[in-house]
Amino acid sequence: SELQKTVNIPKNAPNTPYLITILRLLNVRDSNPAMWDRLGMLMDHKEEQEMEKESWDNVQTNIVGWLRSKGGLADQFSAEEITRAIGLIRTNGINIEKPYAGQMVACKALYPTFSLLSHSCICNARIFIMPDNEIIIRAQVDIKKGEEITIQYISYLFGNILRRKDIVDNWMFECTCPRCVDPTELGSHLSSLICPACPGIVLPATNSLHCQLWKCQSCEQTIDRAQVEKYSKECEEKMMEIYETEVDKYEDLLNEYSKIFHQNHFQILLIKKYLARAMKGKMTKDQIKRKITLMKEFLNGFQLVDPGYTKWRGMMLLEVSKISMFLADMDLGQGNISQDVFTSVIEQAVMDLGTALNCLKFEPEGTEEARGAKHAAASLKHAHEVLHFSKFCKIK
Repeated sequence: SELQKTVNIPKNAPNTPYLITILRLLNVRDSNPAMWDRLGMLMDHKEEQEMEKESWDNVQTNIVGWLRSKGGLADQFSAEEITRAIGLIRTNGINIEKPYAGQMVACKALYPTFSLLSHSCICNARIFIMPDNEIIIRAQVDIKKGEEITIQYISYLFGNILRRKDIVDNWMFECTCPRCVDPTELGSHLSSLICPACPGIVLPATNSLHCQLWKCQSCEQTIDRAQVEKYSKECEEKMMEIYETEVDKYEDLLNEYSKIFHQNHFQILLIKKYLARAMKGKMTKDQIKRKITLMKEFLNGFQLVDPGYTKWRGMMLLEVSKISMFLADMDLGQGNISQDVFTSVIEQAVMDLGTALNCLKFEPEGTEEARGAKHAAASLKHAHEVLHFSKFCKIK
């Protein structure tokens, strides 16, 4: 109601959701001066944004100019204050999802203290947005005394060629974490290609963000950056055209790009994830085994660059463990594996389910991951019972 009294925004106003966000932030100046002072500690990267002339002129006309002229706020807020608010949101705002009208909608939020945390693509902590909008930071790996706590500003999923540029474009700094400065991305090869002339691996010639040449590590044949980006863009577009149940099309895409990308390339791993997700319903034993293999390859590839108790790892370990136990039970019943092999599968499932539970146990109530935590706890209990019974049968 306070904001409605401030300005009446017509339905045809440009960038309406963004205008409302900026107004809410500006309103803090008068409604909560102490919070406004805290916001003064944050960076807005105004100088860097001014260098992007086309974007800067658009903001000054369609946001700053509109609020001060058509919005009637020229007497309340200066152009500098509005520009500052825009910079704070762009630099420090985080995307969260909230339930609204029966569905999840994307929102932008700004937490002043949280905004002081630094980014690392190999982070040691992650965030939890609670139902009451409280934000909690928890370690996802062991953190040594005196070590800086870091989080990810951007998803772990994308290879260096996309992720590093996005960080500069959105947060105005060049990341120099161990993953970013290593052309192999810590040996994961999430951006590596296969040489068209030999079986060698193609990597950026240097670790520079602006490196324009990629070179085979065996025969030294080169590929220019534009071609590498073209491969990635075309693969992404083809993935977007496939419906989530079209197994054959995912298989064809995997075969096509396995001739271009390294087997651990992030887009190959994403195709494998989507393919595994598409494989459901009535399946043969071989299809079930392939589904497990695809998920394990995704796990093994990405946990090198996003280790520890992560949300995605917990959900995938839960699914892999449940399917592995089901398959082992089937094989034991058909006499295809021994009791010892069956026991070893269940022992691995117990370990993985324990890890999955640790990954998911702090997730906010009502989320898919919180439900996953409950499933992991129930499955872990069942696995312990099966393991106890299996060892008892072996003793008998």
